Amino acid sequence: MRVSEEKLKQIEAWKLRADETPRIVQAAQLTKQLVADIRDLQAKLVAATTGPFARRHREWGDTPEAAGAAQGSATSAQSAQALSGKLGELQERVLQVIQKAGDNGATDEEIEVSLEMARHTVTPRRRELVLGGRVRDTGRTRIAARTGRSITVWAAIQ
Repeated sequence: MRVSEEKLKQIEAWKLRADETPRIVQAAQLTKQLVADIRDLQAKLVAATTGPFARRHREWGDTPEAAGAAQGSATSAQSAQALSGKLGELQERVLQVIQKAGDNGATDEEIEVSLEMARHTVTPRRRELVLGGRVRDTGRTRIAARTGRSITVWAAIQ
């Protein structure tokens, strides 16, 4: 649910009347605290995604394998070459689960459960492994426990 900036400003500007019931006063105070928390989270998000210490988004995600060199920088080229072919921590964890599954393979859902990791984290890491030639589609499917739909079984490339 999205709350507009205008609505947040209206809530912050609320003035309670003297004749309000205690429950309304309590609800208003809680709502104002929630708005303050939202403002705090917004500030933290901006701080984490901007400035000199922000992580850079790469085409394949935050992975050493996807590292590239800045144009015209010899040291950047050396760093990118040193990282080339190495897996990021999350990719490594996903790959280990798929390797442990052996010939049986693993679905994204099974990887999520095994690693206690969210789908939006597992799926991109597994995709990076596919693009990097480390994991393949087995051509088989299994029924997902959550959705009841067929989902792809993945296997490690030896």
